[in-house]
Amino acid sequence: MSKKFDPALFLAFLIPVFAATPFIQHAGIPNTADGVIHILRQVDFDGALRDGALVPRWGADLYAGFGYPLYEFAPPLLAYGIELFHLFGLAMDDALKVCIVITFELYSVGMFLFMRPKVGSHGALIAAALNTYAPLRLREALVTGGNYPQFLAMSLFPLILWSFDRLIHTRARRYLIVGTLGYAALLLSHIFHALIFTPVLIGYIVLQLLLTRASRSTWLIVCSAGALALLLSAFFWLPTIGERSLTHTAAEQYIASSDFHQRFLTWARLLAPPALLDPREANADVPLALGWAQLAVAALGIVAVGWRVQRARDWRTLLEPAFFAAVLMAAVFLQLPDSARAWESVSLLPVAEFPWRFMGLSAFALAALGGYASVKCQVSSVKKNTANSNPLLSPITRHLSSVQLVAWVILLASVISVFPYTFAPRGWVALGTPTAAMVLAYEQDTSAYGLTTINEYLPQTVKHVPTDMPAPISQAKIDLPAALIQSAQWSPHGERDMLRLAQDTRVRFHQFNYPGWQVFVDGQSAPIITADDGTLNVDVAAGEHRVETRFTSTPLRTASEGMSVVGWLVVGWLMVEPLVRRRTTQPAASIMPHDSFSRTEFVVLLALLGSLLCVKVAVLDPLGVLTAARPLQVLATFGGELELLDAQADESSITRGAALHARFYWRATQPLGNDYHVFAQLFAEDGHAVAGSDKQHPGDPVVQGESPTSQLSPDKYLRDEHRIDVPNTVSAGRYDLRVGWYDPQTGKRLKLPNGETTVRLMTIDVR
Repeated sequence: MSKKFDPALFLAFLIPVFAATPFIQHAGIPNTADGVIHILRQVDFDGALRDGALVPRWGADLYAGFGYPLYEFAPPLLAYGIELFHLFGLAMDDALKVCIVITFELYSVGMFLFMRPKVGSHGALIAAALNTYAPLRLREALVTGGNYPQFLAMSLFPLILWSFDRLIHTRARRYLIVGTLGYAALLLSHIFHALIFTPVLIGYIVLQLLLTRASRSTWLIVCSAGALALLLSAFFWLPTIGERSLTHTAAEQYIASSDFHQRFLTWARLLAPPALLDPREANADVPLALGWAQLAVAALGIVAVGWRVQRARDWRTLLEPAFFAAVLMAAVFLQLPDSARAWESVSLLPVAEFPWRFMGLSAFALAALGGYASVKCQVSSVKKNTANSNPLLSPITRHLSSVQLVAWVILLASVISVFPYTFAPRGWVALGTPTAAMVLAYEQDTSAYGLTTINEYLPQTVKHVPTDMPAPISQAKIDLPAALIQSAQWSPHGERDMLRLAQDTRVRFHQFNYPGWQVFVDGQSAPIITADDGTLNVDVAAGEHRVETRFTSTPLRTASEGMSVVGWLVVGWLMVEPLVRRRTTQPAASIMPHDSFSRTEFVVLLALLGSLLCVKVAVLDPLGVLTAARPLQVLATFGGELELLDAQADESSITRGAALHARFYWRATQPLGNDYHVFAQLFAEDGHAVAGSDKQHPGDPVVQGESPTSQLSPDKYLRDEHRIDVPNTVSAGRYDLRVGWYDPQTGKRLKLPNGETTVRLMTIDVR
């Protein structure tokens, strides 16, 4: 092959094609709540940018037109990416799709670059495939996630480690720049993932610095890269931290409305096998599993490392794999109920809401460990190419070594194992480029005012929400009769009104007051009076006056933006001036020599991937082979409105003090007008309930896949997960699991045709 053409790297670019093709085949984006929200958020972001704000902070038409400081707290990198492609003429939903496809490339190429110096091209391709096709990736991109800033943040993990790893070993300025930009991008993508990845990054950097016995200047250069990344992103994270107290954001609020205690995973979920999804299931979800392919290959990688260490007698080569194993164990532990005390002790964690967010780290660590799976085969193939010994093999096979065959099998298996997750079971929604009116309609339909789940960024000035919602959209917010307004000019950052008042008047604006807002009367600053509903008011004397409102900067925002400007100037200087004299050191923890990648192997693997893509797109997808249809049989009907289709329990026998995990499948017989509560209980032989679960909405609280019954569609069914904690005080014996519904407004239960209010489903042994 040409020296300028890297066949293995080219294949790393091709690996994500199976995940990317659905975005090309379908118009719009996957129909998930978070995905839709990210497109709607772009409307005000785009408006602020076009109004001259390089760093948007205020959503002028959010929260029913009263404004919302969303962009002060929502990481902006993805929004800037969408805006970039939107400015080139793409609709906003198409621009988001381009960003998602690029993110998939980061998962693959970043992992390949990071692992190749350690395990060679074959092991790096294995790691790239495992990282790209971890079940969590497809869940976030296509099935039920839609938290695309989080999806973007996790893709940056290997790229950042690769750049800092290369910086330590080469001290080349290009790696300093890439590392700085990569870590800054992480901070601008998702704050929580930046915080949990930072200890991993620091630990890995320290390990490499010690292994290479780096000089003081190398330590200084690496620290400078991290500090520079903080400078670049200061315009976002500094005001986010400094102004959080100005909103209703608090850990207690998150616990009250989105309690992390009910969102821990079980080993049954973490180790769940691949599953076919049913498009008729309203909350069809990729199992929050580590992935069988990832677990099997990672185990093989650990064995291969142990074998290599025993052969080479160099225990230092064990340190990097051991580091990844430690990251894996820590990340998995923090997803399990055993880590509840840690979540309760660290104030940051409850704000994350979902313990399974740590699965991003565990998926990365599994992929890294999986890259070592080719080590044993590769070492043995150095001495002998086993395929050449058999004259009956085809000309193509004769050129293949055991490491190549192992790499191919693992790569293809890791991709095929998640084929059922490469479609959107909830369908696709085409939003194009939404309008502010569409944003308002969504807020009113879902009550997600401000386009956040619990309205957590509502300013502290708002003691109660205004009674006259909604406010005018994309027009003057002044609250005066039209006869008193001679002219009005509005922009996302304020308005200018010419008033003619017959008497002194307190002028109210349909605008929440938040630091940065100023009012000017005839060019002179006027004191702002904040009403209990948070709206901005100003006293204006009788006569003709020009009243202006402006959303301006604050000292903290100005300082943070100045810091970022300094950071960008330094990065610009680094791009045109050499950093230091190039000095290369040898990687101390490399476990494998660089392996070759032949033309024959490239062509064959390319043909295999292409053939597999054609089979998937032309055969498997159209025939629906990758979907499943759950047999639906009505077991009970409550109130003639809700049908029970199936009931399952993960445990048929349970010890006192443990938790029973049960699930039910429901379907509405018709569109419902009420939001009923569902309960599941364990009944003793005397007819008394000893334990139970009472839920406001049916669904899956672990992944926030719940729906009010008024939103249930009769053409779909809903999976309803319950956790029933069995007290230590109950007596051992056999208990009946029952389920029922009631109206929270009246307290009345829905009845079965026989007049009962609960149905007996199964017996549970309590020991």
